[in-house]
Amino acid sequence: MKTIALLLSTALTISTALAQKEKTETIKAPINHVTVYLDGAEVSQSKQVSLAAGRNNLLFIGLSPNIMEKSIRVSTSEEISILSISMQNNYTTKAEDKPRIAQLKDSIDLIDKKINALMDDSAAYQTQKRLLLKNQSLGGLNTGVQINDLKAAADFYLVRMKEIGSKITSIEYYLRGNIEVKNRLTLQLNSLASTSGYSRNEISVLVSAKSPTATTIELKYLVAGAGWAPSYDIKATEVSKPIELIYRAKVFNNTGIDWENVSLKLSTADPNKSATKPELKPWYLSFVNNYQDNAKPRYYKRALSEQQNMSQNLQSYDKEEKSKDFMLSSNELVYQEVDVNETYSEFNIEQPYSIPSDNQPYLIDVTKNTLPAAFKHVALPKQDKDAFLLAQITGWEDLSLVEGPASIYLSGTYVGESYIKTRSVRDTLDLSLGRDSKVLVTRTKQKNFSSTKFIGSKRKETISYEIIVKNNRKNAISIDLIDQLPVSQNSEIEVKKLELSNGDLNAVTGEVKWRLNLEPSQMQKVIISFEVEYPKGHEIQMEKNEKRYMRKF
Repeated sequence: MKTIALLLSTALTISTALAQKEKTETIKAPINHVTVYLDGAEVSQSKQVSLAAGRNNLLFIGLSPNIMEKSIRVSTSEEISILSISMQNNYTTKAEDKPRIAQLKDSIDLIDKKINALMDDSAAYQTQKRLLLKNQSLGGLNTGVQINDLKAAADFYLVRMKEIGSKITSIEYYLRGNIEVKNRLTLQLNSLASTSGYSRNEISVLVSAKSPTATTIELKYLVAGAGWAPSYDIKATEVSKPIELIYRAKVFNNTGIDWENVSLKLSTADPNKSATKPELKPWYLSFVNNYQDNAKPRYYKRALSEQQNMSQNLQSYDKEEKSKDFMLSSNELVYQEVDVNETYSEFNIEQPYSIPSDNQPYLIDVTKNTLPAAFKHVALPKQDKDAFLLAQITGWEDLSLVEGPASIYLSGTYVGESYIKTRSVRDTLDLSLGRDSKVLVTRTKQKNFSSTKFIGSKRKETISYEIIVKNNRKNAISIDLIDQLPVSQNSEIEVKKLELSNGDLNAVTGEVKWRLNLEPSQMQKVIISFEVEYPKGHEIQMEKNEKRYMRKF
């Protein structure tokens, strides 16, 4: 009886162990969708799997080494229970070389063979040269050499040494060329190979099924080493017509995994925000610092490091830290700090894209819009002889623009690059469309009305300028003409305005502004003249100078 009980107990133990044994399935899931943030991306992969009754261990392999572990999410049908999720890095798995990398390696191997062959040939000729130099004795010590034999030997050494020297020179020439090509290929290989690496993450998902079933497992996670930046094309045909604003994005992938034919979404959200309920802080209003607002974007450096360090660093940033430069390794990326509306925007890209993991920007079309705009010209002939065309765009608030560079086209011609700033809360967006060669502006000093006089202990200088604006366009234009009077910073220096042609004077800054309306082919003239009086024996700088550099001989 005891024997039967022991057998039953053993059978039950074995049966229980077999029932609890996990079925492990290795999964290579394709990337279906990627949401690209300004800094980072969310990758979505899915795969249909067959589950046995009980516990099943699903091992997702070949994943990016830059995954943020805390961001991993797994979803499946409600009948399946997810018991645990873990991630580990597999350093033993060597990633397959991309076609371009494999091609570069093959090219370097071929060049290495050529280099080795050339070096062998050079060594052989050098050895032959040394042998000839060591065996120059003709005859013995007491035996002379016939003239004919001496001449033949001399001719032989002359011809052979020249042949050897020519061969060595030719080999060294080809050797240098091949080494140079190898160095260039190696640099290119290093730049591509550094973005792929050999390590891969693996995510293990333990699930439980009540009965054998087939289901789709979806895996999502945040990954560093990806992002996008806006790029705009602004096209204006005529100053009387609306402008076309083409919204594009430069997307880069440096995650180590290629995105092949994936569905893309671009987002201005911050993927690293905490899941904790936010709290409202006081909303203080103040004047915009114009100097800071017009400054160039602030740049900082960030580098890809080990996954754990990257995850920790990305989750601990705040706005003050982002403005500082820091490095985590030699493989650094340069970022710029921009203002983004706190209500984030998303753009679904209609067609799928393939973005290889090569850290290069790939241009993606986002939207195209036609916007009403009011055009005007601005000219500062004291500083620049050209007139500049400005567009005041309305209706831009609903476009969810992110500040960034814009290529400007006027009447089908590229005129330069501008920068879209969205920090202003006004309902118009001011953009510079570059120089307009069809509006001519000249500023000429009137010598007949400019003079220097001495009155008692005072020196009086009178200066006058004539500014002429001509509209060579086929339509009427409005132009703001801006010049200036000097402003005294010394009580002994007195400035008097003489003629401003009805221009508006800012007494604090000395700026003088005219608003001119010109019909096609119309020309208009204004005069700006002033008088400066100061004590004799002193010198003042009547004209502002700019620094330039030139070669010193």
